[in-house]
Amino acid sequence: MNYDEAIEYVLHIPRYKKKFKHDSVVHMLKVLSSPEKDLKVIQIVGTNGKGSVAAFLNGIGMYKGYKMGLFTSPHLLTLRERFQVNDTMISEEDFVVYLECVLSAENKIKEDGYDPLTFFEIMLLVAILYFRDQGVDYAIIEAGMGGRSDSTNELGSLMTIITVIGLDHQSILGDTIEKIAYEKVGAVNHGEIAVVSKQTKNIMDIIEDYIYVVGAEAHYAAELPHKVDNISVDGIDFRIKPDTEEEFKFHLSMIGAYQVDNAVTSIIAAKTLWNMSYEEISIPISRVKWRGRMEEVEKGIYVDGAHNPQAVRSFVTTMKACFLDKSKILIYAVASDKDDRSMLKEILKIPSLKILIITELS
Repeated sequence: MNYDEAIEYVLHIPRYKKKFKHDSVVHMLKVLSSPEKDLKVIQIVGTNGKGSVAAFLNGIGMYKGYKMGLFTSPHLLTLRERFQVNDTMISEEDFVVYLECVLSAENKIKEDGYDPLTFFEIMLLVAILYFRDQGVDYAIIEAGMGGRSDSTNELGSLMTIITVIGLDHQSILGDTIEKIAYEKVGAVNHGEIAVVSKQTKNIMDIIEDYIYVVGAEAHYAAELPHKVDNISVDGIDFRIKPDTEEEFKFHLSMIGAYQVDNAVTSIIAAKTLWNMSYEEISIPISRVKWRGRMEEVEKGIYVDGAHNPQAVRSFVTTMKACFLDKSKILIYAVASDKDDRSMLKEILKIPSLKILIITELS
């Protein structure tokens, strides 16, 4: 098949399974000669901030001199965005080669009675094969919607990062934030390194208890005090004050207020993995940008991918910090499975909101 045919094919693969079972993925990895065993996997789970933390850590790793593989979702413009090595997307030709390899292996396991793979599982396996053959030093893998129940949990991660947890995908992960937190922290396994973003107390209690029971090495962002000095259209200035070191200042090019917590999580992960100084980390972290997160696409026109109430509250905070007195026109679009009423209540708190355009729910 050619690239266009490949895209047409994969976009019609079912997105979800009725039940979370990884038998097919486990068997696929065996059929493909266990490519995950040649990788140092950094798994990222959570509700908000997964992509931004992945981007920060990817940029820091490249600055350190490592060859970094980056698998994220969803994509914005092209499916190839999901598979990157040192910020370069997979080529159309390579995507077809690796997709055909995965589909061929899938045909074999279906003959053995295993279930077909979902869209995400196929994309994940394409990434794992591609990163192995590219010889990456580290593979940053953003999980799908889950943690315990996610196929990324079969990769034998070196480190699992848990970003901010909130309400999302309740029909699949659970109808309370506590149930969702339990699903997310289930991605952490014995002997792994766990890095945890700042959470509310009820969620943190669940996470801490679980990590203690499974016997993982834990590092918590809440234990690294930080203070935001300034948020503007030019970026964010913040400082951290470790217990045993001098206060250190950081600058972020991204302007979303939520990015400070994402950056602190990434700083802890980088120091834990690579023993870097704060001064070293401050250089690459100041350069990182992540598309679709308070991204200025044209002068005065921003796009942001907030898609749950918690993320929208952070978006509103950014609006107040950067554009308090400016008149605003907002175009709001959301998928039909999201909590649109709660998000709209938050959006209406934006000061000087002149026009609100709501598109058809889809």
